[in-house]
Amino acid sequence: MSPSNNKMICHCLGVRESDIRSAINTGNVQSIQCVMSGTGAGTGCTACIRRISALLCDSCPQSSSPEPAPCVAR
Repeated sequence: MSPSNNKMICHCLGVRESDIRSAINTGNVQSIQCVMSGTGAGTGCTACIRRISALLCDSCPQSSSPEPAPCVAR
């Protein structure tokens, strides 16, 4: 894993980019709410929401569904 993939995304809860990418790639995480629920990122001061959104867009550019898929409970 390159250092650029391990940037701190959520300073409040200590969630790194690699944690968020892992949640996106291994689970049915297709919305910011799912990332928040699964990793805790974005649930503090919410300053990282834009970065989380960008990671989701990078990972799911082909999404054509207007409705996000439901979060998978863990």
